[in-house]
Amino acid sequence: MTYDVIIIGGGPSGSLLAFLLSKKGYSNLILEKEKLPRYKACGGGLTMKSINLLPFDVSPVIENAAKGGILTYQGNELFRVDHKNVVAKYIMRDVFDNYLIKMALNEGTEIIDAVNIKNIELNNKESSINTSNGLFKSKILIGADGVYSLVAKYFGLQQNRRTGIALETEISIPEKALKQQGSYALFDFGAIEHGYGWIFPKQSHVSAGIFYANHNNINNLKIYLEKFIANHHILKDHNIINIKGHKIPLGGNATQLHTEHGLLIGDAANLADPWLGEGIYYALRSATIAAEEIDLYLKLHGYTFSNYTKRINEEIVKQLKHASILSKLVYRYPFGLSKILSHSTIMQKGIFDTMRGDIGFKDLEIQLIKNIPNIIKEVFTKRKSNELQ
Repeated sequence: MTYDVIIIGGGPSGSLLAFLLSKKGYSNLILEKEKLPRYKACGGGLTMKSINLLPFDVSPVIENAAKGGILTYQGNELFRVDHKNVVAKYIMRDVFDNYLIKMALNEGTEIIDAVNIKNIELNNKESSINTSNGLFKSKILIGADGVYSLVAKYFGLQQNRRTGIALETEISIPEKALKQQGSYALFDFGAIEHGYGWIFPKQSHVSAGIFYANHNNINNLKIYLEKFIANHHILKDHNIINIKGHKIPLGGNATQLHTEHGLLIGDAANLADPWLGEGIYYALRSATIAAEEIDLYLKLHGYTFSNYTKRINEEIVKQLKHASILSKLVYRYPFGLSKILSHSTIMQKGIFDTMRGDIGFKDLEIQLIKNIPNIIKEVFTKRKSNELQ
């Protein structure tokens, strides 16, 4: 059988694309190498802009909701702030990803999991995927298979991708400590040079981790994670449930994301925020754009996928370039900027609004530059008031 579309990878980008294509009436198949549901190393922060992109309700898989944040530096709390609106919601990625898969299946998507891809042949009119479960063919092939994308390799794309690395763990802590953490997301930009540590509270435990936002190799990342855990009293009496590392794209470089045979989406297209490493939104957004472009390709004779690359680079990659500028600044002066952030409500609002999706990274940059005099005034006033206390 020849499908309209075969999608390699059953993560958020692949499953949402499958859902959207099935809704449009196209035949599609997801090939996933892992047995589903599978554990996925991820902090599990689902931003409101991600939730707003989804064409169905995800409340059944929400663990908790973040209405505020805590900023620390090497375990010392600098400030905590509440936000009038929910900034993000917390999920477990195995549950969330499996939910998206089920939504796609309900619309008619086919899926084969625990499958190994042996070879891909790219012919003029179709792609042939030879797998451990047999041979499958499609008019269009989609790479939704992450930073180690096999499809990207066969397409000859993303050969020099830049990635950081995260080490994430699920940790059980006493109920008293879990209540003390509440729904606050915690960030510590002193946990590691050129990176940060995080704590995200779930229903019955917390997710914690270290993100090293640099393409250069780093040794002993586990030592940094252990130190981060030791520096935060909320994790004093803890039990590690599991621990896993994974690469995270450092997006922001405009590249080709298509060939005549198909597209790359999500992490396979290296679409993640190089500052905080958030990639779910960009996975979902690239899948949405891909669905629109595939629809046109299958309907219009002579239509090419070049517009997909153009749209991703214009809408997503340009924003990630501004995130990269912010990343370089924050990671060059982590303590100083953490202190300034702790004193400036202007900066706090801008970053919360960006994380929610109310504004983009470019708008945040413009906002911060325009408000430099007001930010300096806030910091100076706060310092004077602390001196008088």
